[in-house]
Amino acid sequence: MALLLNFFGTKVAAALLGGWILFGHSAKAPSLSPPLLASSGGKIVVSTALDNGFPDDLEQVILTGTPVTLTFTAALQDDAQTVAEQGTRRTVTFDPGTKAFSVNSGGETQTTSDEKTMEAWMGTLVNFPLIEASSLRPGGSYQAVVQARLEPIFVEAVEGKKFDLMTLWQFRVPKAQSEAVPGSTFLGH
Repeated sequence: MALLLNFFGTKVAAALLGGWILFGHSAKAPSLSPPLLASSGGKIVVSTALDNGFPDDLEQVILTGTPVTLTFTAALQDDAQTVAEQGTRRTVTFDPGTKAFSVNSGGETQTTSDEKTMEAWMGTLVNFPLIEASSLRPGGSYQAVVQARLEPIFVEAVEGKKFDLMTLWQFRVPKAQSEAVPGSTFLGH
């Protein structure tokens, strides 16, 4: 078992070091699509998607079986004041034996062998709840601000050192802001 862990740890280290060496390549920076605000089931919800969030170096880390976590933070603002903020984490783990990706999101796990499906599950927020619609002011002007970040991982082959996966995104935190929406839109006024 230790040999197997050392093997996978070495593969992670090689993928990460390869990313550092090849860092100069012209990969597109990750970004978020403009968030969409809506009302669903009495709540204000936001939807967005991550674009270019899985560069080759990150895919190589995932394929070693190392769990990779993506955190979304969504805030609802009224005139630049935050009135609600929620976060959610998505963790993908690849099983090299079955060649399947397992994506855990809020206690729910989905499994697929298709890499593009895994990326969609990891990088898409659909109707993510922010606040009760009844909490809004009819005269307010609301915007959603969403950002995404990769959580650091620990690499055994490098003496259990923490590695910040954000280096694979060139330390750019994708952030997007929705159009302003009047509170009355959600309250039926």
